[in-house]
Amino acid sequence: MKAIATVALGIVLTAASVVWAGEPELHLMHMQTAPATRDAVQRAVDRFTETTGVEVRVEVHKNEPYKQKLATVLGSAEAPDVFHTWGGGILEAQVRQGGAAPFPEDFPVEGISTAVLEFCTVDGQLYAVPTDVSLVLFYYRPSVFRLHDIDVPGTFQELLDTCRALRGRGVIPIALGNLEQWPGAFYFDYLMVRQEAAGDYLAQTEEAGEPVQTPAARTAAEKINALVRHHAFNPGFNGIGYDDSRSAFFRKEASMTLMGTWLLSFALQEQEEDRTIDVDDIGVFPFPALGNSGDGDEALLGGTNAAYAVSETSRHKDLAFQLVQYLTDEQAALEWAEAWRIPARQVDLPGGPDVLNEVGQLLEQASYLQLYFDQALPPDEAEQHKAYTQSLFVGEPHVAIRIIVIVVAVLAVLVFARILRSVFGSGEGTE
Repeated sequence: MKAIATVALGIVLTAASVVWAGEPELHLMHMQTAPATRDAVQRAVDRFTETTGVEVRVEVHKNEPYKQKLATVLGSAEAPDVFHTWGGGILEAQVRQGGAAPFPEDFPVEGISTAVLEFCTVDGQLYAVPTDVSLVLFYYRPSVFRLHDIDVPGTFQELLDTCRALRGRGVIPIALGNLEQWPGAFYFDYLMVRQEAAGDYLAQTEEAGEPVQTPAARTAAEKINALVRHHAFNPGFNGIGYDDSRSAFFRKEASMTLMGTWLLSFALQEQEEDRTIDVDDIGVFPFPALGNSGDGDEALLGGTNAAYAVSETSRHKDLAFQLVQYLTDEQAALEWAEAWRIPARQVDLPGGPDVLNEVGQLLEQASYLQLYFDQALPPDEAEQHKAYTQSLFVGEPHVAIRIIVIVVAVLAVLVFARILRSVFGSGEGTE
């Protein structure tokens, strides 16, 4: 597989990597629940323990439970020594609250993507180190497109036309599970990036403490509404979880899905469990262009979905930083690539699936990488942002409201007429 970041650098541990006999165990908390990446993390931990003699207690949670647990313990004596982070606004909030410790200036990061390192930096200081780069892209089934003589859409209008054509042939165009809100937020985020309006929206939302209805945000809402009107998604998508929508795409119940590159790692896992799943029949294309001038149409949405920070309250920071070295070194990068994830550190790999190579090419061609909005914003504003974007997927709310008003008015008239008939009817009966 072709190289994905910059120059590779293996980490050479010095005499500091001696056996720390008698030291208490370290505590690592992360959210890699996919077997391939979970095992890659564990192998890095095992290498650390074999070299240092220090045991590591590993705690794993899914996305939302992880966030809730970490928010509860971070900054306290119960905080893990090393913890997973996405960087961005959430990491900055953790730093401001005294939850994350700055990395030493000589921590080895050569060979790691500078764009992703930027997501892990607060006020010019490094507070986390990434293991992977994740990109949000459209994945599709080439066999379905060939069967129905459909080309990959390059513009948003072509995406709408594709959805219409697939629906006309009885095919669900896009798998979406938006119960957790963040999958649907990708559409809004990308539509803002394509308009080069991400920075203004994020800055104004953070300042206002809630999502701001900028002109670009209204345009993004209108285009999401257009997707809903074109029946682009599977029925009940706002009440379906991400896991179910992912499985629907793998089973070819839908022909496309907009998701992060971690989808490929899950595809590898699920193919091992179900041989009817064909991972070779997965292609990729960037979110369609809006045709605006500037760099927005060539940008990608993404970030790091596995970076590691050290707790400020850790009593063994030197050991914790050393554990992060193992979690992010060249060997870890190789194992993440074997799990069909894009390593943040440059490595040269033999072979690899075509779709992963295509993803690497898209990253090289991108004008810039925009961090997911729910990770760029502080935690409270991020939750409001996700709730706001989910509300955009209900169709045409103004039409629904008008219908409700009309129904209520008709019912009120009928009730009032019934009361009048009752009153006048009683009067006539007394004469």
